[in-house]
Amino acid sequence: MNDNRDDNMDASEEEGGQLTSDTPTAVPCEIKDFMQRLASDRLIKIIVGEGSERQQFLVQETVLTASSDYFQKAIEHERTMGDVNEIGVLSFPEDGHLIAAWGLMLHWIIHHRLLPIKRTRAENLVLYTEAWVLGDKHLLPKFQNVVMMELIHYLDDVYHPSHKPEVMRSLLSIAPANSPIQRLWAEEAVLAIYGNLVRSPSMVPDDLVGLEVVTGMIGSLLNAFEAVKNGKDFWRLDTYFDDHDEERSKCEEYLVPQSAADTNFTGAEKK
Repeated sequence: MNDNRDDNMDASEEEGGQLTSDTPTAVPCEIKDFMQRLASDRLIKIIVGEGSERQQFLVQETVLTASSDYFQKAIEHERTMGDVNEIGVLSFPEDGHLIAAWGLMLHWIIHHRLLPIKRTRAENLVLYTEAWVLGDKHLLPKFQNVVMMELIHYLDDVYHPSHKPEVMRSLLSIAPANSPIQRLWAEEAVLAIYGNLVRSPSMVPDDLVGLEVVTGMIGSLLNAFEAVKNGKDFWRLDTYFDDHDEERSKCEEYLVPQSAADTNFTGAEKK
């Protein structure tokens, strides 16, 4: 065996010293670069809304840019996204009605979990739907999927919003065209109108009048109607076995591929 220990010696050994428990471990250059970025990290000011609705949040730059390509590119072009070209500021004046959704999204970016919200279930369904759309706009598929699972648990466990047509109309109008969340609410709307083996009708077709102008809505409703007519049960948390005997959850159909972080349904321009 070729025992060439000299190749593995560090500087202290080459100088005749011996490794001890107090000898510092050599820091790889990749870790040095990361530590230097942390040492010089700054807070990015995010301004949401304008006028009386205007609110601002402070988030560490490394945390924000690590969360999605959207924010990484936004920081690179921060002069065009702030107030009067202010450095370190990202401004979203059009999102004044989404303050709560921004708070939910930023909490997830920082803590990697949803913030528990104590409000009525109907209010939470609207908030989570707005948050899903916001995550889509800012290329956060993991966040979208966490939100989607929260919605699916609501719907499969105890709560159905369909007895309140105004709530269903809000949910349908928020969802982007041809997205998983539009599919989810289209299915719930059709179930509310026609019912199935376990759910009685609680809405009428006229409750959806006017929503036909929403992009993608007619197609989503027709697909949902076909699914109901063909006897789909819509228990999305149930599991099944595919052709390869792998257990899978029905809810996977409603999740965003996390490898496709640059694909979104809102059609928002990437910075």
